Amino acid sequence: MIVRIPIHTTGQPSRPTLLDEIEKNPDVIRQRTALPECNHFYFHTINEILNFKDEITKQVLEVRQAGYDLAWYSNATCGLDPELCTELEYFEYQSGSFHEEGYATGVEQWSGKSNGLILPGKTTKRSRLGPIASLQEAGMLQDFTYSLRMVRESADASFIQQQQQVMDYLEKPLEYFLKLERDLDINIDHMQNHGVQHYAGYPYDHSLYEQTGWSLILESNDGFNIKNNIQPGRNESFQTKPMCSEKTFRTIYNCHPFIMIGEFGLHEHLNSLGYKTFEKFYGCELADFWPMPYVSDKYEKLPHVVEQFQQNLVTHKDEVAEMVAHNKQTLINGYNTTKQMLLDTNEYVNYEGNVLNLHNYSWAVVSYRNHNGKEMLPDQTNLPEKYIDHKL
Repeated sequence: MIVRIPIHTTGQPSRPTLLDEIEKNPDVIRQRTALPECNHFYFHTINEILNFKDEITKQVLEVRQAGYDLAWYSNATCGLDPELCTELEYFEYQSGSFHEEGYATGVEQWSGKSNGLILPGKTTKRSRLGPIASLQEAGMLQDFTYSLRMVRESADASFIQQQQQVMDYLEKPLEYFLKLERDLDINIDHMQNHGVQHYAGYPYDHSLYEQTGWSLILESNDGFNIKNNIQPGRNESFQTKPMCSEKTFRTIYNCHPFIMIGEFGLHEHLNSLGYKTFEKFYGCELADFWPMPYVSDKYEKLPHVVEQFQQNLVTHKDEVAEMVAHNKQTLINGYNTTKQMLLDTNEYVNYEGNVLNLHNYSWAVVSYRNHNGKEMLPDQTNLPEKYIDHKL
């Protein structure tokens, strides 16, 4: 049995290095004192690795060369060296764990309805506001259950600037979108009030998935430097494959078929994980749809795809029902595989004097770090006994 001390960095120049965390951070030093002769440390990356892979890899090597035992776990999107890091499908695992532990409740089967659901989250990306505007111009947005909450003047200045850049690209003023606002899930004002500018997707109202029949998934990422025949990429990330976030896996857990907008290769990536995607119901070739946020496209083709998709859901109802059931079971199987892998390590993490196995630490603490401040998980320093192996 190995008990590890958690350390963290983003890789940004302004942040302490991993070696500094071990040797200079008072909290880490205190934990090392409580664990005599402890030379074992734990490090987890999710999105940090996208823009700082080289720097973080360098720091991991530096720690190990200094004689420390560091276990590195990361979301599987950057092709990390397996000798350095254990990769896992983090957002798949996150969805499975939150539902299994009862902090989220999913629907049991597809509703069979043809009306769509859109939960775009942030309004600072083209892949969020662009589809909203396209559907509104086509007179179709009113038929969706959707949420939209624009950034207010009191919000973070960078959010206001980014949102304005998107509106300028779309040639739509703020007033255009203010008339379309609806609150269903968490809004940016709530995120700002809690000091967190990100919604992890949990908890959520599962009745939204019961009342609708499919989802338009507006994924998080921008194409980055993934090779494709549509755009050269933005070349600021280290991704080697697309990353599907909680937006995709929450949809899958709730038995929704879906249209995806996001990075090139999203559909193929999901297929490689065993999931079935629905592009054959789009009514056009996937390459012709160009479902990416940073091409020179304002989603003019989206209304046609939506119309064809809704018709095909009715025509192929039995096939769709089988596909969504397969996808939910695939997610549960993937989660169980990752959970068992973490448990089989026989390794633990010391968290504020509580010793947790890697599974409980990964979902209850790492996920909490990315959550939006709503009452969801137990207080991190007062975890229920069932999650704690023992106390120091």
